[in-house]
Amino acid sequence: MGGNDPGIVLTDAEPEKIAQALFDSMFLRNGQGCICLKRLYAHEDIYSRVAEALVGIASATKVGDGFDPQTRLGPVQNQPQYRRLQSVWEEIKRSGVKVLFRGDVPTNTEGFFSTVTLLDNPPDGASFVAQEIFGPIRSTFKYKNLDEAIRRANDTSYGLGASVWGSDPVQLRTVAGRLEAGTVWINQHAIPSPFVPMSGYKDSGLGVEYGQEGLAAFCNIQVIAAKQ
Repeated sequence: MGGNDPGIVLTDAEPEKIAQALFDSMFLRNGQGCICLKRLYAHEDIYSRVAEALVGIASATKVGDGFDPQTRLGPVQNQPQYRRLQSVWEEIKRSGVKVLFRGDVPTNTEGFFSTVTLLDNPPDGASFVAQEIFGPIRSTFKYKNLDEAIRRANDTSYGLGASVWGSDPVQLRTVAGRLEAGTVWINQHAIPSPFVPMSGYKDSGLGVEYGQEGLAAFCNIQVIAAKQ
């Protein structure tokens, strides 16, 4: 039921306008979501602008105590996952991959805090790219042409969600139709609707949630519960 969701940023996208939505979908619940955007592919013509915009947001995002009004991201949910993320970070350091950004861990409060990390063009086959990371470590990639981006985006056993970002509605729909995922968003990611069926693909599970029939069944259950 996991996911390793890709997102593709097309050449006609405006990085500064979409950066916050990209960041939010990458680090939703501090990256602890199976349907978070985890692999971001940006065309080489705008890659540096995308990376710069994401780093700017990351540097201004406070990780810390949830009772602090300035906090935007909290801790990792449990100790085993925290230790796993520590091991992943050690592997990243040994690999020599360039790090675009890595924030500071809060020292004035207790918790399993793992800081926001953005990687710059790691190898596609690296374990921290190919496997789902349930935490705030994300990879950004540069691509030359759409066929390459789509091939790399689909090169995973997962198929939960995916997204494509740009301005041309025809191209957006064309690319979306070539992505192998149960749900493909356009200019957004990880935004479910109870009116739209949501399902997995490949190793991301079977069956469908939501949709008109699912909503009707849910409402019927609520009515029965209310009567009881």
